[in-house]
Amino acid sequence: MAQPDYDLSRFTLVVCDQDLSPIDMSEEEQDSLTADEIRSKGLRVCYVVDSDDFITDKDQEELKHLAQSRWTGIVFMKNLDKKYLGSNVHPVVGFFYDSKGTKPKFGHPVR
Repeated sequence: MAQPDYDLSRFTLVVCDQDLSPIDMSEEEQDSLTADEIRSKGLRVCYVVDSDDFITDKDQEELKHLAQSRWTGIVFMKNLDKKYLGSNVHPVVGFFYDSKGTKPKFGHPVR
């Protein structure tokens, strides 16, 4: 008998801008989100759970597989494990497209 799919139903998909501020998107907009749109707008894709829940290593691996199979080339944000949303801090697994070779938007060159 085949193994059942891993249950990720306790996770909520939250799309954020580059500053990790949540973007209000309908379920249909999230479902149709493309790699090109994420890359061109510098979006972050975050999977969050309730503030009193936690994310296991297995959860993290399953979410990596899910995100990377949906958006080819998307990168796991290893330094993001909590996100303030509303009035609580939530455990999170985040992804983005690495724009290698770009310079920071702020600051000045070191001389």
